[in-house]
Amino acid sequence: GRCRLCCVYCVTYIVSCLTKHSANFYMLLFGRLTGGVATSILFSAFESWLVAAHDKRSFPRDLLSQTLSLATLLNSSAALAAAWLGALVRTSFDSLVAPFDLAIVFLTLALAGMV
Repeated sequence: GRCRLCCVYCVTYIVSCLTKHSANFYMLLFGRLTGGVATSILFSAFESWLVAAHDKRSFPRDLLSQTLSLATLLNSSAALAAAWLGALVRTSFDSLVAPFDLAIVFLTLALAGMV
């Protein structure tokens, strides 16, 4: 259930990234829709999966709090690294969609890691 939804996130956001190559208004609108759906999944599915896996293995509750605190710190660090890498890729390839193409690579790797 939860793992499958996390996989749906990856696929949905990959579709959103692919639509950035189109100049068609309706294709771009579809990309915004899939991006919104993916964002909604992002902010619920992964944390829910973590909590369920934690409870299933009967880990102490205080470890969950520590894990979520660490995840918040790492998410911030990852966001900064992604912004820097996105700017580098955009400049290197002189393409506004290059960062989205790089995101597809990372999303594919994440999907492979979950399957």
